[in-house]
This record gives sequence, structure tokens and C-alpha cells, in this order.
Amino acid sequence: MTAPGADPRTNVLFIDSRPNGTRAETLISVDGVDLLELQRPTHRPDGSLYPYGPFVYLPPDPVDLLPPDSANLLPTSEPHRAMVGICGCGHAGCGSLWLQVRRDRDQVIWEPSREPPGGSRSTIDTSYRFELLAYLDAVDAGQRSVATWEERPRLLARELRHRRDSLDGLTVGSSVDRTAGDVVTVQASPAFENIIVVVSPWADRMEIHLSVPDDRSDDEVIRGLQRLDPDVVGRWP
Repeated sequence: MTAPGADPRTNVLFIDSRPNGTRAETLISVDGVDLLELQRPTHRPDGSLYPYGPFVYLPPDPVDLLPPDSANLLPTSEPHRAMVGICGCGHAGCGSLWLQVRRDRDQVIWEPSREPPGGSRSTIDTSYRFELLAYLDAVDAGQRSVATWEERPRLLARELRHRRDSLDGLTVGSSVDRTAGDVVTVQASPAFENIIVVVSPWADRMEIHLSVPDDRSDDEVIRGLQRLDPDVVGRWP
């Protein structure tokens, strides 16, 4: 399927998003077919056969692919990787599907990733070529779709991620020390009703659950997070 006036040698991209139970999903179609349906390998990266049929990937969260949270799909002349499928176990990085994004003049190219990161060696097995303007329109449409269903906890989690440099002083029984390799990430909870702050590798993993009271402003929620200590973890300070 080719859009009217499009280069017949190029593909057509469509991006949408949706909440699905306790997950949020980015839905990517190429020429009208779900990308993850096009990419269902029968063999593991080591060459052995999957015992229960072709491998099934899950769509990733929009925060991992779409602006304003991520620039992974935005094309540049320097190639970079993007994770477009998550292992059926639900954990990113475990058997995930990767591709390489790059811009070539007025076209965007998706192609197999030469070095998928981590233990995952899974990458798309087909190259796709998109017209630049139509590609950017598809990314914009995907970003706009998030606003149709996204609720306050996810919006606040985004704002907290943008301000996360101010979390350096957060105390969780032991000071968060970026120099020691501690990493602070902020996300909405699986059910989207509160915010989770994850600090790792301190004690391997530390999660702080922050509720989002209706009678608190966004700034109050953020200031409350910055004041959290072990005595108030899981409760409003």
C-alpha cells in the first residue's frame, strides 16, 4: 500500500498508542501491517528453533519511543538504535527487538541493527525506507495519540523525569550517589494510579511508590517526592 504521490520505492508508516490493561503500547504499522507481525522469528539468535512456534514481541511503552520522552525514532544522519518490541515476558532488554534508524537526505531508513545491546541479539530482518516528511508526520501522530488516553500519573511521571536532576539529594536510606552508578528513573505504576521512583543499583533496586492525591497540585506532588525519606516511603510526606 503506497500513499498517493509517494515514491513507490518507499514504505508507509503509521504509529498509534493505547493503554492495554496495566501496560501502555506503541503500535507501529508498515504498509498497513503490524511491524511485530512482520517480525516473528522462528529461530533464536543462537540459531536454535523456538520450541513453541514463532517468537511474539510486545509493543513497547510510548515513553521509550516517542517525543517528548524519547528521541529514539527521530532520524539523524548518524545511525542509532531503537527498541521496537519487548520480550513476551514483559521485560525490556530480555529478547527485545531492535532496529537501526538513520536519515539519508529526504528519506528515513530502518534497517537491521548491527549490534543490538545487552544480551539480546534480535533485530529486524528487513529494511524499510520512508519519505522524511511522511515519517515525521507519523511520529507526530503517534505522539498526539498518547494525549487521548494518558492520565495524570503518567503526565506527572514525565514532568518528574524532566526534573530528575533535582533528585540527586533524594534519601532512601542511603544517599543517591550518581558517581557510584546509582540511577534514578521515574515511571507511572502498572495500573497508572501512582508514580514509582526506581533507584538502582542501590541495594540492587529500590522502589518508592508515590500516590497522586486529587487535592495536591503537580508542584506539590513533585516537592513531596523530593522530601521523601524511609519513614514516609509509600505515603504522602
